[in-house]
Amino acid sequence: MSDKVESALRSFISALQIAMLYGAEHLKVNNAVDKAYGNLGDILNDEGELVFGIVGEELAFQKDVLFEMSKAYQPIITHLKARGVEKIAFYRSLRKEELGKFISLLTLPKEQIGNNLEKMLADAGIRNISTAKLRVSNGEDPARSQEVAQAVNYLNLYNS
Repeated sequence: MSDKVESALRSFISALQIAMLYGAEHLKVNNAVDKAYGNLGDILNDEGELVFGIVGEELAFQKDVLFEMSKAYQPIITHLKARGVEKIAFYRSLRKEELGKFISLLTLPKEQIGNNLEKMLADAGIRNISTAKLRVSNGEDPARSQEVAQAVNYLNLYNS
């Protein structure tokens, strides 16, 4: 994983942690969102898309399982999973306002979000970030099942 990708993930998680601690409107959150937006923008301008996932209790990027980061950010992993977020995709046209709104939505109590996060994103005008819950389908989408199975296989390689 490149240093740019690691910086982007760390700055996004840091912004979320600060928002959870101080509230989404705090000046420290705005500064953290600025930093995360800059780091994400550096990658999105080149790549067009950046996708992170949570497989089991581990953060993942592409085929890399991020064990050290996963240990450090276990409370955030738990927080995201409780809100049905196991995959986050950022897209090239991301605006800073969208990132700020997204982080704000992620600070809401899980009962308030329920299974409605995607609808909440759309209602908030967030078009350049998507979330999903990873699950093995029952034959409806073989590519998705294969993607999840591959990620689990990578985890098993490291856990054996």
